[in-house]
Amino acid sequence: MLQITGEFTKPGKAHALHDKTEGAFVQAMSRANWPIHWIGMISLSGRKRALFFTWYDSFEAWEKSDAALGKKTALSVELSRDYIADGEMVDSEDQGVFVYQDELSRRPAADLSPMRYTDISTYRVRPGHEREWAELMKTVKGAYEKAVPEAQWSTYRQLYGGEGGTYQLRN
Repeated sequence: MLQITGEFTKPGKAHALHDKTEGAFVQAMSRANWPIHWIGMISLSGRKRALFFTWYDSFEAWEKSDAALGKKTALSVELSRDYIADGEMVDSEDQGVFVYQDELSRRPAADLSPMRYTDISTYRVRPGHEREWAELMKTVKGAYEKAVPEAQWSTYRQLYGGEGGTYQLRN
């Protein structure tokens, strides 16, 4: 499962200023040898925002991580201070929980760390049309297999934090 957190920055507080407050989280987690990692990205279009992607093997793994964090008092206190500082940079925040859809994905990239840019597309499927969406995606996937064999993307279906029938495709 994938947790995506989006932070919309205040005017004049994006990029370098916001990067500094986010760096405090990285340093705190690194000092604590925290086993959960995430990838952060900033938008190149639309409202200024930072996106943070955290993957877990399951909802149970996510729950265990949160429980373990709650037991790390010093780290929790440090992160609370970091959240306050980061709040000075952020206008609003959004969060969604997504599950990977293997049958709607095509040769997904296993390692995002060397990537400098990525494209994320959001599709909203009307209620009652999920089956049609899945069939359409399978058709598109088949066409790409013939026309552009190197094409790849990962598809995630949003479960929580947004409208039903929302899918994110990352390539």
